[in-house]
Amino acid sequence: MFRLIMGRVAWMDEVGIRQWNITKYDECYPPEYYAEHAAAGRIFCLEDAEFAVGRAGRTGDADCAGNANRADGADCADGRIVAVGLLLEEDERWPDSSSADAPDSDGMPGKDETGRGVPAADAYYLHHFATAVGAPKGVGGTFLEELERYAAEQGKAWFRLDSADDNETLEAYYTSRGYEPAGTCVDGLYTGILRQKKLR
Repeated sequence: MFRLIMGRVAWMDEVGIRQWNITKYDECYPPEYYAEHAAAGRIFCLEDAEFAVGRAGRTGDADCAGNANRADGADCADGRIVAVGLLLEEDERWPDSSSADAPDSDGMPGKDETGRGVPAADAYYLHHFATAVGAPKGVGGTFLEELERYAAEQGKAWFRLDSADDNETLEAYYTSRGYEPAGTCVDGLYTGILRQKKLR
């Protein structure tokens, strides 16, 4: 996973996009970070047996260590990895994602139609969503749909992520896929827009 993401960071340099490549991404998220999350079953991937670009590692490699999962819950053991992501059940960038959120007057966790007040157990948070450079067109959308389907199957009502606040292409992409802005976040050198989609 680390190698795939670093390939995407190098691509950002090549095409002049300022995002992960200006935030010391490799220092903030070294290979050990991904290995720890993979061992906990939080890393998900999409495979394509026909894909032959060398940047995408296999689950047995150090970059995709451990128990990485496909969106259908199986191990990423065959084929080439063309898309990756990390799913969390809490996210400090979202001020309402703590499992300690206070319930409202009827004893149930409070939430409105915008998703504010959503308890941690009611949402998945996607991080490090990336496709391999040279992967077939559309794999990112396919992967995102599979993750949303998986989240719904796990009983999640919301799917959340964030994207750079100055990337108009990502803004249009996520808007077209039903993600609505829900605030902003700052994480070191990164400034982002919080986005969410209601699943049920």
